Amino acid sequence: MTAMTVPALRAATPAEGGRRTLPISAVDRLAAGAHVLGVMGPLVLPPRAALVAALHRVVSLGPGARLGLVAADRRDWAWTPETQRELCERMVREIPPLGDDLAPDEVLEHLVGMIDDALPLQVILSGERLLMIYDHQVVDARFTSRLPAALLDLAAGGEMPAWLSAEGVRHPLWRAVAATYLRHPARVPALLRARRVQVPTVPTGVVQEREQVAWAPSTAVAWGRGERRTFTELRRWLRAQPHPVAFSSAVIVALRAAFVREGVRLAAESELVWDVRQYLPAGVDTTGNFVTGVPVTGVDDLLAVDESIHETVTSGRPLAALVAGAVKEAVRPGDRRVPATAPAHARGHLVVSNLGVARTMQGLPWVRDGRPAELGYTVHPVPAENLSVQIAVIDGALQVAVAYNDNVFDRGVVDRALARFVADPLSLIDGAPGS
Repeated sequence: MTAMTVPALRAATPAEGGRRTLPISAVDRLAAGAHVLGVMGPLVLPPRAALVAALHRVVSLGPGARLGLVAADRRDWAWTPETQRELCERMVREIPPLGDDLAPDEVLEHLVGMIDDALPLQVILSGERLLMIYDHQVVDARFTSRLPAALLDLAAGGEMPAWLSAEGVRHPLWRAVAATYLRHPARVPALLRARRVQVPTVPTGVVQEREQVAWAPSTAVAWGRGERRTFTELRRWLRAQPHPVAFSSAVIVALRAAFVREGVRLAAESELVWDVRQYLPAGVDTTGNFVTGVPVTGVDDLLAVDESIHETVTSGRPLAALVAGAVKEAVRPGDRRVPATAPAHARGHLVVSNLGVARTMQGLPWVRDGRPAELGYTVHPVPAENLSVQIAVIDGALQVAVAYNDNVFDRGVVDRALARFVADPLSLIDGAPGS
């Protein structure tokens, strides 16, 4: 299995009728209870039966392909070969078109009500839109961004992509640790330095008491698409800087400015979702969960934000964070209960997941009749104060979705902040043209 991590795990155990149980890795358990939702269209889509057959081909590869894994309990997957076809039939649905008048954000909110905790995946055909619901405990963003193209190609008679069919590595987390720290011990002092780079918000030892109010999650989504010109201008300006600046750094700074200008109070520290696979040895991959959130300091200073990300990544801190989270989860499983209260005065915590130029998504069979390609991903549920941002570039234009709780943040405010960002992100960066 591809995502066996910590601790030393039990071997898969057989059961009656070919059913097996396999241990859920601690890394996977960190994402328990969360779902990733996606909408894309207009697309040229195959018949439902062809998608069922394509999904069955993937599931038949074995547990490493992930999509046949169903949680038997909090600690074990159930893998049942004899019911795979029936599972695929349940995972692929066709529903009437939700309507061209529904924007992607409205479709994503509709998907929240369609989540089925018993299914690792739902593939939903809705007119010319392809809708996806993933159990985050099963897969992460690398998988969710690649699977739609793979399924549609398989449904058209294509070959199994190498990333799905390749045999996975056991214990990928420890393989990454060995490749990163044991082979390069100089990274350890860099890691310790990176952990000390923080923005102090209160004096050491002082605990701020924040007023709490009764609260229950209420996931809302905002979505926006920019013009090709605005992304091109941003990318050109970043490349022209004396010192290269990462696109993610510019996105974080511009997003923060957009929300602040609409009156949203933000926490000093942002967060960037990072794919930890870059720390694996060359040629080694995993289809299981392998991402983590890393802190980004620097507040609104572009160079300080970029330096924060650079130092964090080069030191291997994302890997260390994933190891720490996995060890903690293995020793003392986290409490997945939703808090019954939230701060009365929210401080938005910006969490950014950046796919960048999504080449696999760009290659989808988009309908090219003058209508723009629309793509949106989001997550559910969202912690009370989070502003969870998913970014991708399709046809050279930014496509952005923001998930949040509309009983914490005002819908109109979030919509305006996002519209401001996609319209001209460069103008939101101090020192850039138009700022």
